[in-house]
Amino acid sequence: MPRGMRRNPRLRGLLEKRIEKKTFASIVSILSIVIIVCIVGITIQTYRTREEYAKKEEERIRKLREIFVAEEEEEEEETTSASNNVEEKTKQDTYVTIAVAGDILCEKPLYDDAYDKESGTFNFLPMFQNIQKYTKYTDLTLGTMETNFTDDAISGYRLYNSPKELGNALQTAGVDVLSTAHNHSLDYGLEGIQATKEYFDSLQIDTVGTKLNPEEDSIVIKEVNEIKIAILSYTYGINEQETKTEEELSYVNLIDKEKIKQDIEKAKEQGAEYICTMLHWGDLTSSKVNQEQQELADFLVENGVDLILGSHPAVIQPLEIRQNAEGENVFISYSVGNYISASEYENSNIEMILEVKIKKDAETGKVSLNKVTYTPVYLLDNGKNAENRYELYDIKDVIQKYENGEDDVVTKELYEKLKQALKEIEKLVGKEEEE
Repeated sequence: MPRGMRRNPRLRGLLEKRIEKKTFASIVSILSIVIIVCIVGITIQTYRTREEYAKKEEERIRKLREIFVAEEEEEEEETTSASNNVEEKTKQDTYVTIAVAGDILCEKPLYDDAYDKESGTFNFLPMFQNIQKYTKYTDLTLGTMETNFTDDAISGYRLYNSPKELGNALQTAGVDVLSTAHNHSLDYGLEGIQATKEYFDSLQIDTVGTKLNPEEDSIVIKEVNEIKIAILSYTYGINEQETKTEEELSYVNLIDKEKIKQDIEKAKEQGAEYICTMLHWGDLTSSKVNQEQQELADFLVENGVDLILGSHPAVIQPLEIRQNAEGENVFISYSVGNYISASEYENSNIEMILEVKIKKDAETGKVSLNKVTYTPVYLLDNGKNAENRYELYDIKDVIQKYENGEDDVVTKELYEKLKQALKEIEKLVGKEEEE
């Protein structure tokens, strides 16, 4: 240090402060640049992420719209060709229409509504009468039965055990196969599983997902219109699973990738031409698909499943089309919501009945997805004192009738609710009507 500065502390202090200010300014400048670069980087990454998501969503909607379009012209051409040539009649493609309903629950308000004090019996038929045509007259109708049927006392809270008249109503509505793999499967232990299965066997309704012994593969194969369709079913877990024994759990198909892979192979060995997997998964009240659902859907597509049907969420979740290794379309319904219940979650009264049509090519014998349609459904709660408290309505049908002047069908207030419900459904499935 120069001698003058050593002798002049004031000058030395000023110089040190100046250096400190310059250093501080430099540090601030560098930090500002780093922050600006980070902000720009994050902004660009966010934009790219949103752009990628938008592209994926656009592609999902495009594929769905393609599969929602009916292939009636193609079918008409085939029919015309066949009618002009007797030999061609033996070579027509065959079709199967599969109706898919959601979870069937029976909480106390629901069976209270069905109870007839005079006869001491239950009647659930009025709940389904407005929409049962969508399940009764299809080739195959599937649903998820999220309750037990035992001789124990009826219960609609925590433990679910329902009046057998509910099963009779579903038989009348045309249900053919019920998934019994869900979080309430063991509410009544192994006796509940056995009693429930035996009851539906007596109604000639197949159940899948629970077993009478652990060694069963629990695969249902239905041959409909010369097409062999395998139905598999699994659940994410069981209520109070930690209290169940390993033996009890072995009677329920829990989601296990290795087990699912083995079942797919067994189904193929048994001659299955089209494989449908029903899954109890996802978040109960969320309309968003979670990561576990996406990863499991990836696995199923990779391992040869042709149709993926989800349940458990009490609300509708998106629909999706994937391509498998052969380039064939795989349709995924993450959740169609509940079918019948007294749930009071947000949007749990908005649901749908899917109609999935598959085709067997007469020349190649290949079975593939042909088209998908759906019926938007609204579960109306008329109030505790109403004669028929719970009723299922075809949303589009009621809207059309109201707009045609049949305003005695519903009130204007309900009409507005139904229009809003329809918008919500179309937004979720990517099929909003064009203005």
